[in-house]
Amino acid sequence: MDILQEYKRYLKLGRKSQASIYQYMNDIKLYKKVTGKSFIEASVKDTECFLEGLIEKGNENTTLLRKIASLRSFYSFCRLKNLIKENPLSDIPKFRIREKELKVLSKNEIQVILETLEYYPETLAGKEINRIFRIMYFLAMRVSEIRNLNISDIHIQQDSYVTFIGKSNKKRSLPLVNASLLDSLISWLSFRKRFSGEALFITRNQKRVSVRTIQRWIRELGKKAGLEDSLSPHMLRRTLATHLSDMGVDIAFIGDLLSHKNLNTTRRYAKISDKKRREVLSLL
Repeated sequence: MDILQEYKRYLKLGRKSQASIYQYMNDIKLYKKVTGKSFIEASVKDTECFLEGLIEKGNENTTLLRKIASLRSFYSFCRLKNLIKENPLSDIPKFRIREKELKVLSKNEIQVILETLEYYPETLAGKEINRIFRIMYFLAMRVSEIRNLNISDIHIQQDSYVTFIGKSNKKRSLPLVNASLLDSLISWLSFRKRFSGEALFITRNQKRVSVRTIQRWIRELGKKAGLEDSLSPHMLRRTLATHLSDMGVDIAFIGDLLSHKNLNTTRRYAKISDKKRREVLSLL
């Protein structure tokens, strides 16, 4: 077993999510490709050149920090295995994260998207986009969580609910109480019986749909709805968090819905609207 496969196994044993493992491995492979050296031969200078190249290409500090974290973790593993004596990330300077405004959609924009979906073609992809958008907005599920859903994860009964594997491989359950979402899933399950396989959402080849395909679908939906900003799954999670906050829902409940371990993360998601500020200040 080569060092990358050993490290991947190490991450799995550490209960890292599939999405985190995917990012870690991609960062490490990119590092090796750019430096042109084996992991054992790479030096501090090679690492500095790698990061300088990313900066010149316009990568945000958040991206740089993630790649540094990926490489630090990998080289810590290499030291654990006595493959290296010095971590080439040890002298890398710290990067400051520039705070940037997180985009959220208004309720009117959500309504425009729902109206746009009414005119979507009744193709396999068209039907799936319709359901996926509703799951993203009404349940705030991550794109990877939606991608991994199986037919058996949708439980239609008196108190319907969906089960799925969240971050850190934690099994979660969310109630299906929104009528629009529940009705769309019931009709989808009936249609889905025409195809084989266990995946809830599939391609024309009846294979599980990919994360990138879902992201592309959501981006295209935003364009067709005439949104100024590019629509993304993350934007929908932030939007739901903000809408719930505006409705007076406690931040702890929003954090639980979003599966955030730290409420500070939830506070960054739940943007306080100008309308909410006026309402609060009017109480004085």
